[in-house]
Amino acid sequence: MAQNDLDLAALASNRICHDLISPIGAINNGLELLNMSGAMPVGPEMQLIWDS
Repeated sequence: MAQNDLDLAALASNRICHDLISPIGAINNGLELLNMSGAMPVGPEMQLIWDS
């Protein structure tokens, strides 16, 4: 029974990571495009996003 619980936890973790990677990649691509175009907004919140 414990192995089934571990397998379920691994599958759930895999799904969560897979579902998060696409939006995170899109945000990163958008920030890079803004930076390349010179239209990058200036502010502490944008710096925080860029640094993370």
